[in-house]
Amino acid sequence: MKRLKFSHDYTKLSDRIFTTIRKGEPLFYAGDEVECRTPTRTFQATCLLTSETDWGLASLDSQLLMYDSEKPSVKEAFALFQSFYRKPLSSAKYWTVYLLKSVEV
Repeated sequence: MKRLKFSHDYTKLSDRIFTTIRKGEPLFYAGDEVECRTPTRTFQATCLLTSETDWGLASLDSQLLMYDSEKPSVKEAFALFQSFYRKPLSSAKYWTVYLLKSVEV
């Protein structure tokens, strides 16, 4: 089973359907079963949709960026994303948005 690691116990992970935005080309596709790990729990999810952009993180909808990062502004969302990666955000050619559905056990 594929794994997806989260650095924090984000509130969004309690939603039945949630997103995660990752740098790089897609690793998961619709129908993939994914094991999600946070610092305090592990749960299963199904990938519903994968959307890839080569226009950069700034091209994504601001509401999506704020929901996904749980930050109140785009500027703070960008700061959070930057904290995850060593290289500048603008150096990433691809960004992938995953829409996942939590699987109730």
